[in-house]
Amino acid sequence: MFFKKIYLLSVVDNTDPLQGDQGTNPFLQENMSALDSIPNSEMLKDMADTVTSVGEPSLSSLGLGGWSPIGLIQQCLELVHVYGDISWCASIVLVTVCFRLLVLPLTIRASANAAKLNNIRPEIEEIQAKMRELRNSQDSVAGAALVAQMKHLYKKHDCNPFKVWRLFS
Repeated sequence: MFFKKIYLLSVVDNTDPLQGDQGTNPFLQENMSALDSIPNSEMLKDMADTVTSVGEPSLSSLGLGGWSPIGLIQQCLELVHVYGDISWCASIVLVTVCFRLLVLPLTIRASANAAKLNNIRPEIEEIQAKMRELRNSQDSVAGAALVAQMKHLYKKHDCNPFKVWRLFS
């Protein structure tokens, strides 16, 4: 509705605004704010005045935050934003950098372990092929020997597919 009025005014009034004060610009609505064109604008104006007078509402007052992982991250972001007195964008960047620095040792350890596993991949695949053959024959003693051989291979090369969680080993 608001855009139709502007379109009709611009079709009717083709004067160039640079010619002087005799023409009016239909895009300048001095008495009309952006909230006037929205239904229930009085309620929105009251809410905007309340938020402006009180300050920025907290996430808990909006029903956000909590003790879930996402809620804890939201609370951490709000803590950095409010007490650090920095913008939301800067607080997101700061929390992301801190989290990445905390996880960096795990990432390095996982990459090193993956490289070691990649180096012994042919030997692992050979043992796994033997295990597949034994699975059909139902020979549990030979299967246990292959599992022990696989564990010995991992121990010999100081790697394990599940070793990532042991950070300082």
